[in-house]
Amino acid sequence: MSPELCNLAALLAQSALLAKAPNTLKAYQAENRLRKAWMAKKDLPEEEQSLLLYLAHRSQVVGSGSIAKAIAAFRMVNNNLSIFGGQLAGDLIKSMKKREIESRTQPSQISWTEVEKIVKRVDVQDPKSERNALITLISWTALLRASEAAEIKWTDLKKEGDVLEIRVRHAKNDQLHRTFNICRIQRWNGSGHPFVKMESQML
Repeated sequence: MSPELCNLAALLAQSALLAKAPNTLKAYQAENRLRKAWMAKKDLPEEEQSLLLYLAHRSQVVGSGSIAKAIAAFRMVNNNLSIFGGQLAGDLIKSMKKREIESRTQPSQISWTEVEKIVKRVDVQDPKSERNALITLISWTALLRASEAAEIKWTDLKKEGDVLEIRVRHAKNDQLHRTFNICRIQRWNGSGHPFVKMESQML
C-alpha cells in the first residue's frame, strides 16, 4: 500500500476515535486497559476468544451495562465480533439483565397517611414549603414519576372551579405528549393547610 493510502487509512481510524464524546472515549480507553491487563496476566492473546473469557470473568463482579461497555470498547480498537462471538456476548448480557430484573427491589409505595403528614407540616409563610407540599400531592394523586413532576411548570396547570388540570410534557412512552391528569383539590376549612383531598382521573 502506498504512503498516501496508508495516511488515508490512518485518518479513517483516527476519525472513529475522534467521533466519540471525550468522556466516552476516556471510559473506553480505561476499559481497554483493564481488558489488556487481564489478558496479559492470563497470558492470553488479544483476540475475540480472549475477550469472551474476559467478559465471563467481569460478569461475576459488574453489571450488564459494564459488559456492554467492554464490548463497545473492544470494537472501537478491533474488528467487529464474529456472528458466533456476537451471539455469545449478547446472550451473556441478556442473561445478566434477566438476573438483575429478578433481583431488583420494587420501589416502596407511600400511603395517603404519609402524604397527609407532609401536608400538615406545611409552613404557610414559606412559599417553598407550600410548593413542596403541592408537588407531593400532585405526584401522589396523579401517579407522576419524579422526572415528570420535576418538569411541571405553572403554564402546565389549569384550574377550573375546584378541578386542577395538569399537562405532563414528557410522559414516559408518550411521544405525542398528550397525557393529562385531573386533580380535584379542596381546601381545609380554617386549618391553615392549603389542601385536604385530591382525586385523579386520567384522560
